Amino acid sequence: MQKRIFSMLLCVCMLMGIISVSAVADSKTLPDEIKAIASDYEWEVLKLINIERANAGLQSLSMVSELQASCDIRAVELETSFSHTRPDGSGCYTTIPKSFPHKGTGENAARGQTGPEQVVESWMNSSGHRANILNYAAGYMGVGYAGKENTWIQQFTARDSIVDCKVSTDLRSLNSREISEVYLTLTTANGYVSYMPLSFEAMKEENGNYTPRINAPNLPVFTYRYGPATQSPVPPVLIEDSEEPQNVTFIDVKPDAYYASAVSWAVEKNITSGTSETTFSPNDTCTRAQILTFLWRAVGSPKATAPNPFTNVSSGHYYYDAAVWAYQKGMVSGGKFSATAPCTRALTVMYLWKNAGSPDMGTVDTFTDVSADADYAKAVSWAVQNGVTSGMSENTFSPDMTCTRGQIVTFLNRAIK
Repeated sequence: MQKRIFSMLLCVCMLMGIISVSAVADSKTLPDEIKAIASDYEWEVLKLINIERANAGLQSLSMVSELQASCDIRAVELETSFSHTRPDGSGCYTTIPKSFPHKGTGENAARGQTGPEQVVESWMNSSGHRANILNYAAGYMGVGYAGKENTWIQQFTARDSIVDCKVSTDLRSLNSREISEVYLTLTTANGYVSYMPLSFEAMKEENGNYTPRINAPNLPVFTYRYGPATQSPVPPVLIEDSEEPQNVTFIDVKPDAYYASAVSWAVEKNITSGTSETTFSPNDTCTRAQILTFLWRAVGSPKATAPNPFTNVSSGHYYYDAAVWAYQKGMVSGGKFSATAPCTRALTVMYLWKNAGSPDMGTVDTFTDVSADADYAKAVSWAVQNGVTSGMSENTFSPDMTCTRGQIVTFLNRAIK
């Protein structure tokens, strides 16, 4: 692997209303071996970076404990000395153990971003930081986060050839939520063990088969599954619509559930159906393809008239018309459509707000995690003022939280008059 010294650039992105989120970043859902070296936030940053690299056709990065330990030190140091020079005057890479082979090293730093999506977006919008992230020679990435000042650090270095690859599950047909909990354990020729999170967006897709973007023996091949594990891999939005209202009682939708009436409305209007004859799966993560298809159906399923802007969407995909329609409406952009990516609360209100014509209703100062200059700030204000949704607490909106099917049909029901 060609040796390349990455540029060292500083990303100072101070935001309004910064809060400490160290409690949120604590590892609560990760497997023990990952939890031992990374927080939820740090693991999520690696996932998002691998998606960005996949969009550029590059191999995925993995997380190794030696680099994580280095980043843990650097993240704390950045709270008091925001510089690529350490407080003692030494270089930033002196935190990496001398025994750990590293070449082509690079470092990105940022301060003020309150979540993984926000900091990755900041880095990707900076040409120098983007160059570090998208360098083909990188194999390992360390991530550090310190919640007191919301400081973030990335360190990159090359990775030796992989000689062993183990996957954390025996299942190969998974939905978006399930794949988000799967990871690879990689062992290199020089004996180092690293971990790599998986997502459908970061893998290579061919004829419906998804393979991790690394060179390794025994690579697993996955297929994308919609709905619960017992059903066939047919997208629920493809179930044939009935011209008569569907009076279906789902065993997983209790009459007193907050989303019960919205589920009935969505089924009756043929916006979506159950994931089986008897289940709706209200707690399943809703993907971007699904919410945009639901929204597209709710407004009458207009036929796509513009050319298809997406290189990874064809007329055979169930969400084809919805994706092209969403592009025309300015809800999505770019040359690739992240169909299987989980939909967040911020994206949901953005989609609904743009469908309503993007009315300017000002911004709200109630939420400490929604800065006035966030691209979704006006959408949040519109959603709150129109009763579409409220905050997750009195002062937090939780824009990065993923939405479930039950939540999405509830938001749609409230937004579509």
